[in-house]
Amino acid sequence: MSLILLYRSSMFRICLALIVLPTLLAGQHSVADTRAIPLLRTIRDTIAYHHPAAQSAATRAALRLAYDDAELTLQQLIAAPGDSIGVQDFILTAATFQRQLQDGHLQLRPHRSKAWKKAHKDYRRPSTYLTADDQLILVTDLPTNQDTLRKGTEILAFNGQPVADLIDQLTVFSGLNDEGYDRAARVIHSKSLAYHYQERYGYRDSLTVTYLVPETGSTRDAAIGMLVPEAADATDDPPTRSAKKRARKETEAKLHEKFLSLKKAPDSSAWILTVRSFSDSRFKHANYGRLLKQSFAKINESGLGKLILDLRVNGGGDMGNARTLIRYLVDEPFVMVDEVVSTAPTAGGVGLFQKYGLYVGAGVRKRNDGYHLGYAEKVAKPMRNGFRGDLVVLVDEGTFSASTLVARTLDVMDVGVLVGTRTGGGTGTLFGGKLRKIILGEKNELQLSLIVPVWTFKPLGATPGTVTPDVIISFTKEDLLKDISPMYTKALEILNGDFPR
Repeated sequence: MSLILLYRSSMFRICLALIVLPTLLAGQHSVADTRAIPLLRTIRDTIAYHHPAAQSAATRAALRLAYDDAELTLQQLIAAPGDSIGVQDFILTAATFQRQLQDGHLQLRPHRSKAWKKAHKDYRRPSTYLTADDQLILVTDLPTNQDTLRKGTEILAFNGQPVADLIDQLTVFSGLNDEGYDRAARVIHSKSLAYHYQERYGYRDSLTVTYLVPETGSTRDAAIGMLVPEAADATDDPPTRSAKKRARKETEAKLHEKFLSLKKAPDSSAWILTVRSFSDSRFKHANYGRLLKQSFAKINESGLGKLILDLRVNGGGDMGNARTLIRYLVDEPFVMVDEVVSTAPTAGGVGLFQKYGLYVGAGVRKRNDGYHLGYAEKVAKPMRNGFRGDLVVLVDEGTFSASTLVARTLDVMDVGVLVGTRTGGGTGTLFGGKLRKIILGEKNELQLSLIVPVWTFKPLGATPGTVTPDVIISFTKEDLLKDISPMYTKALEILNGDFPR
């Protein structure tokens, strides 16, 4: 009897899960009508409390007006048939706050579980690039249910939506657009459309791409779906714990190579130092300072006084690491920023332990107008063993935050030539420092992740806009097909020609 009851109980739980789980998953992609306006109000209040730009009376008034507009839009969506609002529609409505502050660090996106991210990792995602003339081009071959789309194929639509409109929607409130420069966000997010699409609209078993058939000029649809993992050989023994640990250590030992590397150009006429991040987390298994020291020692010992510094797709990180790089490239003292200040109540730390750590380790001090980050405002001296040759710095839309400060400082100090496209990071005012990730919403409903910076950075020689290179150049479809980097080509042309002084 007990076994029968246990069986019935187990079957009941399974049936209940089959009914409830899809409901919960569906709920994660929409906001209940009754929760929409309270959630919008929470976003406004959270930004107003933490964000340094929201502390002034004028900005608070502007945020109130932005909230009124967003609330009116939500009221219209609530009045429409149905009892919920899609997460994308909600984010598009709340984006008025981000547009008001023009801060690329300020982001709002669905909060996804580890299980969701793991499932999404196995998805076959097209690798694309948005060219200068807004063509979305495949940069690698893409297997589909019909055939393999070759590199260079132009994608026209994604799940029925024209790519230009879709990219515009998916980049809203997604960051990388300081001073309202949305082109930067569009280019960077176009590289991972499948990820961003599902993050906003929910997981899909398959996605449809509409592409251009070059031979006929017609369009055709193809479905892309899950990757099918290779079946393990039954004769293979599972790896032991020690083997797994050894493999993990080998991977960790090489992790930094993805973010900092030194090599010679194909024609050996110049060095190329690639720095993809300044974040300490990227160098937790290596010493960033030692890596830089070794790199510049190798450059100087070679006697080759030509260097390309590649800061493309460098999203920033620790300001101290960024400043260390500059010290190897200049020959006089400098400051990266004129001031780093915050009027946010949380800038000085939350709790006694954090306050003490920020006071001692970061030099945070309370002054009349708010908190100041003392160490960031100090004058830095050039390295004795630094590079003193010809320098070209590559930047693009993914050059953001601390890497923007590097490019800006080198530009103001007239060190080298900047080549590439406009950066996503601003040159008038930057926000950053401690980024607070705040989870909003109930666990059994849609949860949103709001990322808010608490510090205001005033770059050296601040001017409105973003960093504009001396030579503006972008990828074309032909460049992608031929695996040619026009930035590298132009950089070598400058270094091997009459280098401007």
